[in-house]
Order: sequence, then C-alpha cells, then structure tokens
Amino acid sequence: MATATGESPAILGGTAIRPVERHGWEAFKFFFWDPKKRAVMGRTPKSWGLISLFYLCYYLGLVAFWAIMFAIFYSTLDDKSPTYMGDESLIKSSPGLGVRPKQPEDSVDSSMFIFNKDAHDDDKRRNILGYGTWAALIDTFLKTYEEDQANGGDLNEDCVKNKNAQSTGDRESNCKFPTGAASLGACAYAKQGTYGFDEGSPCVYLKLNKILGVSNKHYTSEEIEKSKDIPDELKTHLDGQPDSFNWEQVWVNCQGENPADREAIKKIEYFPKDRGFPGMYFPYLTESEKQVDLAKDYQSPLVAVQFVGLKVGQLVHVECRAFAHNIEYDRMHRKGMVRFEFLVLDDYHSCLYGDGFYEQDKVEFCTGEKERKEEEEAKKKNKKKSK
Repeated sequence: MATATGESPAILGGTAIRPVERHGWEAFKFFFWDPKKRAVMGRTPKSWGLISLFYLCYYLGLVAFWAIMFAIFYSTLDDKSPTYMGDESLIKSSPGLGVRPKQPEDSVDSSMFIFNKDAHDDDKRRNILGYGTWAALIDTFLKTYEEDQANGGDLNEDCVKNKNAQSTGDRESNCKFPTGAASLGACAYAKQGTYGFDEGSPCVYLKLNKILGVSNKHYTSEEIEKSKDIPDELKTHLDGQPDSFNWEQVWVNCQGENPADREAIKKIEYFPKDRGFPGMYFPYLTESEKQVDLAKDYQSPLVAVQFVGLKVGQLVHVECRAFAHNIEYDRMHRKGMVRFEFLVLDDYHSCLYGDGFYEQDKVEFCTGEKERKEEEEAKKKNKKKSK
C-alpha cells in the first residue's frame, strides 16, 4: 500500500537468509566441525568447557551427598550384631520351633512326612517316597554336626559333661552337641541309618530358631507344678527327676492334635531323655566379650522325637510346643510351636492310595499285589532254608 507521497512503506525486521543446504557426508562433516564458528558438534570449545564443568560439579555434589548419607547410616550399624536385639526388635525374644528333616525340593511347601515303610526307593509312578529318601535327608542334616566336630571346630566338650553349665557372653567357645546314641538314643546319627522310618516309627528333630543375644527364661520346678499351661504328661515326666536334674532348659512336648491322632500314635519317645534344650547352648552370639568369633562353630541343640507305632494308612496330625517364659504361644499364628503330619504307608496302602485318591475297584487289585509279594517272599525264605 503506497503512502501519501507515493513511496512504498519500509519493511519491518531483517532480511531472511536461506541457510546453505548440505546432504550426506558433507552434512555430517559440517556437524562434526564447523570451520566458520570453530564449533565441534554444535558447541565451541568454551561452551563445551562450561557445560563439562557444570556436570562435573553437579555429579561430584551428588556423590559427596550420598557418601555422607551412607557414612552416617553405616556409623549406626555394628558388623557383628543388629542395632535392635531382643525385645527391642520386631521378632522380640520369642524363638520359633522348627522341625528337621526339611522337605524334599519338589515339596518344600508341604509339612507332611509321607512314605512307604516297606520300600527303600521312591515310587515315582505313584509319587510316594520310600523311607530311604527321608533317612538320607536326616543323614545330611546330622552329618553337619559330625563334620564340625571332626574338622577341629572350637567346641567345648566340658559343658556337655557338666549338665548344669550355663553359657554367658564372655565364653571363649560354644558347647558341642553330641549326636551319638548316648544323647539321641534310637535317633542317633548313623551312616546310612533308617531312623525308624522302615519300621513305621520315624524320628524327627526339633530345634529352636537362632535369635542373636537371646537367653531363654526357664520355668522353675515350683512354677511347673503351678502352671496350668504345661500339659500333665510333661509335668509327670519332670516330677520324677532327681535333685541333680538340670532345670535350666526349654521343655518340649509333642502330641496328636485331635483324639483320633493321639489314638494313632502308640508311643512318643524323646532324646535326650530330659526332653529339653539346655541353657548352656544359649545365647547365640557372633562374638563374645573377649572378641572370640563364635558364629562359625555354633551348634543348635536338638530334641529328637520318635513316634513309635504310627497307624498305617492314617493321616496323623502332630503339634510340638516349646515351654519357656519368653516363648509366646499362639496356635493361629504358629508361635512357639510347630505342626506337621505323618502318613505311613506299606506296599498295600501305597497301591491303594498311590494316585492321591481312593477307588473301590482298586481294592481287589492291591490285595492281589499284596498276596503275590507275600508268596514271593515265602519262596525266597524257603530257598534259603533249603540251601
């Protein structure tokens, strides 16, 4: 649009300059090095220096900040023990009760000891374990006790001889736990032993979970007599003990959960006969006041329990409980106790229940199997006699 004088208006702004178009290798070389601006990848050396200095200071600051935070955090920790122990910790001073042997790897979520007492090897077709599998698991478990002692572990045998010995934080060694017949009786460690599984009278081993620095508060004989919590069967066992008896123990009692379960158990035997965890094995410590490393040689005391004459073919529910003032008992949350089940089978019941369910038409087949095996065994015996 022309002005009154007839002249065109001035153009506002600058004149646009079209950049030079570069393609391919030329564009890449120009990006990497701009000779006009003396820039490398779009930045001059000064720009690269400033941004590098910024990020160097930024990341050094981050490293310094977190280094200070970790230093403060680790200054509150002890390499040998947690900050909070005993009643100050989340798990308090109430150790749990565990049972050994552990379940095989393919049934770790189970608490059932199921096996065929007539067969050493597993029946993979029916998915039933032979007694040899459980015996091998016990062998592996008890072997660790024997190896610790054979390898020259720093274990004190004097406290075992002195049954009234008490452990303290200033001890220089841990008490040795014997796994021989004198201590564990019929459940003692024996290479390739069967531990009663082949007779339908299996052994299991109870142990208290390790809690650092916790010493158990034991019942006195007077408190046991007055307690309504301790079962009569355990009271009867403790009433007949001599004056020299060691009362500084965490007592153990096992029984069938229901009347039918108790009827299916002919007898329960405990080894050692005291049926308790002696106080001389506690507290569990990683290091004593004398700066002695105690964790590597510690052996948890055991109470072996043998369930004699379990009824074949019946699922038996068992509950074992530990008794001490500091051990809480709660059946719903399984505190201070452990539950497990036994299902003892023979060849006949393995055949009958082997597929996990009962079928009436299998009775005749399994009965025939049983009779055939009995005939074969009789023939073998007759051949031996004739020779």
